[in-house]
Amino acid sequence: DLAKNNFAPASTRDSIVFGSSRPGFSPDNEKPGAVDDADVAQWSQYVKENGIKHVVCLLKKEELEFYKTPLQQQMESAGLHWISTTLDAPVAADTVLCAFREAEK
Repeated sequence: DLAKNNFAPASTRDSIVFGSSRPGFSPDNEKPGAVDDADVAQWSQYVKENGIKHVVCLLKKEELEFYKTPLQQQMESAGLHWISTTLDAPVAADTVLCAFREAEK
């Protein structure tokens, strides 16, 4: 069921772009080091089971600090291709479009 992790395609016509809650999302763990590695492993396994190979992370630096182990390290260890930017970064659109093109290959 795609509702887990709020995982869903960006549109009904899209087979490349999906959205999801951040790994380990909970209002109770929004502080540095609060998200366990096991929560990230579960999320990673779930998205891989649904055909995801690339992750475009839009979390802010402060949100990335919620993870006990750096999120990029965990994603790459799980075999997921990682790219990160923030929505307010001057190159955000170019970064995301580049990631989409890479995922289409």
